[in-house]
Amino acid sequence: MADPTLEDERSPVRWVSRLLPALPPLVWMTAILLGGSRLQWNDYWFMVDRTFTENGLIDLGGLFTFQNEHPIVLPQLVYWLNAQLTGGSNLALGVFVVALVAAQIAVVARFVPEEDWRRAGPFVLVAAAGALLFARQGLHNFWLAMSGTAWLLANLLVLAAVLARVRGRVGPAIGLGVAASMTYGTGLMVWPALLVTGMVQDRRRRPEPSVLAATVLVALAYVALRDPVPDAGSPGLWQWVRATMRIGGSVIAGSLGASEIVGAVVVVAGLVLCVLAVRSARPELVPWVGVFTFALGSCVLIARSRFLWVVYFGHQSRYASLSALLLLSAAALAAALFRFRLAALAPLA
Repeated sequence: MADPTLEDERSPVRWVSRLLPALPPLVWMTAILLGGSRLQWNDYWFMVDRTFTENGLIDLGGLFTFQNEHPIVLPQLVYWLNAQLTGGSNLALGVFVVALVAAQIAVVARFVPEEDWRRAGPFVLVAAAGALLFARQGLHNFWLAMSGTAWLLANLLVLAAVLARVRGRVGPAIGLGVAASMTYGTGLMVWPALLVTGMVQDRRRRPEPSVLAATVLVALAYVALRDPVPDAGSPGLWQWVRATMRIGGSVIAGSLGASEIVGAVVVVAGLVLCVLAVRSARPELVPWVGVFTFALGSCVLIARSRFLWVVYFGHQSRYASLSALLLLSAAALAAALFRFRLAALAPLA
């Protein structure tokens, strides 16, 4: 006889109802982007000659060329499909990007154990995920959808990889990690996330050999295939740290100084919470440690590779998705650890 709990968990109606708290920001962002332009942003056109052949077919070799140090194989494939199906409409691509974020929220909901859905906490988490991932600070990725296709597809694949690893599916996790690495440069941070997730999940001090081998192979392929770029200057350590914090706090702070302060608080608190999560040995905390590792690593990476952009242009809306995942993972860890602490103290009251 089928397990009724399992059948209930797989019910599409039940899962749609669990995602309803994220619906208002989703509708709000969709309305904004549909009021935009059908014309694609300028970066889109730089890739047309590499993605399309002269007769409009796809150039498979061109898919594997880099754009600004980024491997964007899967986004270019989406751009080609968008051109075939909608004439290259930026609005249609924007709707696709909204669907990517909706899928991210669905994966986040899967991080929550089934028994926890009897409480209000998971619904608050979904609402927070919707508010952060659809925040107006990240409008660039929706309004200029070719950018969001790369950034947010990479984020989705990373979240899916972490979920697969938490559920013990190492092979699919590695496959999703490779796909994330082929989507955007920040997708490379899936490998630290998977290594940390595996070590915490299995309570081991050494990285998982298969994931470590995949990490090395992807890194070697990236170094071998990427285009040489001119030296844009390297930030000092303190400048690098400040830029990282600025990106980390950008989703909720308006000024540059405030974003650095918020970012510093979130990063320090998040690191402490990750340590507490590891010590608690509670499996429901493991995916959030992985997500925090990815988000922080991506902020560090962007702060280094896009340092001049962060310094001279301040907030970059396209980076808000990383800040959102950083804050969301830290908040989820804090809420869960606080609840566990209250539960432990209840018998003493």
